[in-house]
Amino acid sequence: MRPPPQGLACRCRTATATRSSLEPTKAAASPCAPTRGSYTIPLRARYLQTASKVTPGPANASATFTIIYQ
Repeated sequence: MRPPPQGLACRCRTATATRSSLEPTKAAASPCAPTRGSYTIPLRARYLQTASKVTPGPANASATFTIIYQ
């Protein structure tokens, strides 16, 4: 197994490219109509260079979201 790259991070953003509030103590409210069926959460992820040199390797990322209905 190859080591992961160095000098990269993964950033989540909204569909309009603004930063998403993903801190545990903050709410990121998205209004949605109360309907039956599915709802698409408009988030995007991208890689961000965090160092002047990026080393090669598999750049996989995952995120876990907790959604609370009120």
